[in-house]
Amino acid sequence: MLDDTLIFYYKHGLLKGESIGGIVNSVFLAPIWEEVFFRGVLLFFLLKFTKPVWAISISSVMFAVFHPMYWIITLVSGVLLSITTYKTKSLIPSVISHSLWNLYMAKLFLYF
Repeated sequence: MLDDTLIFYYKHGLLKGESIGGIVNSVFLAPIWEEVFFRGVLLFFLLKFTKPVWAISISSVMFAVFHPMYWIITLVSGVLLSITTYKTKSLIPSVISHSLWNLYMAKLFLYF
């Protein structure tokens, strides 16, 4: 599932996550601001003007465009996180899910 290029970049110190600061940023800070922007601002703004399916689709595509290296995974996760936010009317479940995913990926990279 992991691309050899990603493993190469990590082993040569070209990816974030090598230091504690990088892990803290990718596990705590990035998920918070990404969820606040993509789900809290963009999704709820779009929900005022479009149907939920369009709002979820547009915010998920924008989330995937923001992560070009992993666009397929982020498109799927964007849809799931947007649906979760829409159904619960809260950012907390999506922030926690996003943080856990990033923690899992950071630990997976550190394993190699």
